[in-house]
Amino acid sequence: KRSEVDPCLFIKGNLLFCLYVDDAICLTPDKAEADKLIADLERRGYILTDEGSLSAYLGIQVDRLPGNRISMKQPAFIERIIDQCGLKDSRMHDTPADSILHRDQDGEPRKNEFHYRSLIGQLNYLAATTRPDIQFAVHQCARFCEDPKLSHEKAIKRIVRYLKRTREQGLIMHVDKEKGLECFVDADFAGGFNKERPMNPRDCLSRTGYVVKFGGCPIIWSSKLQTMIALSTTEAEYMALSKAVRE
Repeated sequence: KRSEVDPCLFIKGNLLFCLYVDDAICLTPDKAEADKLIADLERRGYILTDEGSLSAYLGIQVDRLPGNRISMKQPAFIERIIDQCGLKDSRMHDTPADSILHRDQDGEPRKNEFHYRSLIGQLNYLAATTRPDIQFAVHQCARFCEDPKLSHEKAIKRIVRYLKRTREQGLIMHVDKEKGLECFVDADFAGGFNKERPMNPRDCLSRTGYVVKFGGCPIIWSSKLQTMIALSTTEAEYMALSKAVRE
């Protein structure tokens, strides 16, 4: 039966089957159930390759850790991003961002050392899968794909230099059965306000940030600008709370 929430997820008893294009994973407490599913699919004419216990999926490295924990990280994908940026020197950063970005219309033109949009796409995928810690910084850079300046190019390089230092980090899932759904949400009231351009409404937007956990494990997170101008810190908080709870 197909999940009503996720079209890539299929459920059969206590078996979960996740299919993305031509890559699939099967999760079940009973290995015989997985073997039966594979045999059933083969009988129906599907040509399958059984790669055994899950070690990687969609570029995500999956490792089992002591204490019934699972680690998910993407060091190979990060290495590819580093290569595309040409940042093979030893410089690294401790944080993915250190300032608020603006359109910088009169700023220096970028050096075009890499394809801006392509790199943003890859960083967005990384932020959405195993690296929520870069979500805010990546969203900042993504806002200026139309006409990126040197300041935006430097901001992307900072993210990549941060990833160089933390390439072996990712998510560690450790299920706490005593916990259900938890939602942590906050707002930054008019965090992008620029004193040099006080009449620019885009600089007055507040930012919403949230993470939703299930069983103590993060499953959804986001850092985005609000679509309406909040007139107070309280209003910004309510708008952030509304967005997070709806998610």
